[in-house]
Amino acid sequence: MQYKNTNTDTSGSADLKRGGEPVSEPSNPEVPDNEKAAPATFWQRLWVLLKNRYVITFAIFLIIWLTASDNSYFTSRRLRKQVRELHRQEAQLRKNIETDSIQHVLLQHDPEAIERYGREHYYMRRGGEEVFVLPDAAK
Repeated sequence: MQYKNTNTDTSGSADLKRGGEPVSEPSNPEVPDNEKAAPATFWQRLWVLLKNRYVITFAIFLIIWLTASDNSYFTSRRLRKQVRELHRQEAQLRKNIETDSIQHVLLQHDPEAIERYGREHYYMRRGGEEVFVLPDAAK
């Protein structure tokens, strides 16, 4: 450690601070000691980070990946959403096929089912009956 020599004589004596501590660096009276080691602000740290060439390369790659290609994130997300919707439609259509196939078997073999289907869907009636059509409450 160096000692600050303020004497003009060449006797080789070192200048010490009060208390016998050696002077290692000149102190600036305008800047307090607690502000010398103040952390950098967020924007300063961000600027230092953005100047890094690896970060710049990664950012460019990320932008291209998110937007520009056929395999971009947004395109993949839209396609996944379509696939989920198609799976839902497939499940609903399978249920419809199952109920329709049951109804088909009943209509082939049960005369009462044929009569009930004709009355419900085609408003058919027996002789001497009157049919009153009521609007659906669900619509």
